[in-house]
Amino acid sequence: MHQPPGSLALLIEASAREAEQIIRCDERPPRYAQQYADVGHRHVGFSGILLEQLLDKDIVDRYRHIIDIPAMLDAYRSRPSIELIGLGYCYPIFPLVPAADWGEDWLPRLAALTDAADAIIGALEAGGAAGEADAEGAQDTGLGSRR
Repeated sequence: MHQPPGSLALLIEASAREAEQIIRCDERPPRYAQQYADVGHRHVGFSGILLEQLLDKDIVDRYRHIIDIPAMLDAYRSRPSIELIGLGYCYPIFPLVPAADWGEDWLPRLAALTDAADAIIGALEAGGAAGEADAEGAQDTGLGSRR
């Protein structure tokens, strides 16, 4: 599963109907996994960019009238017939581009992506939303450890 950076915010602003259709598509797999648990197991991957958006408190609040995003994420995590796999924060192109052509802006951009990925991983491990400063305002994202 993937959405380009900022797309969930843009969709809810520009086309509420399209935003609802897309977020409901993300909601369906856990329901079908439960309904057809005896048929097989599924691998479901979320890009880091999509996870960052789904963990954003503003996105969670803006989509709350459509679905409960933390509950949706918990449904993915809690279904025994779903194995979550990571797709990375973005798709690396560095192996395709010669280092001499990276330019001066690549290293700061790579560092920013690495920091964002570290924040997402930390939030997922802690069971909280990315960027949360204190536990009092914390929201359960539903992506706590399956261990």
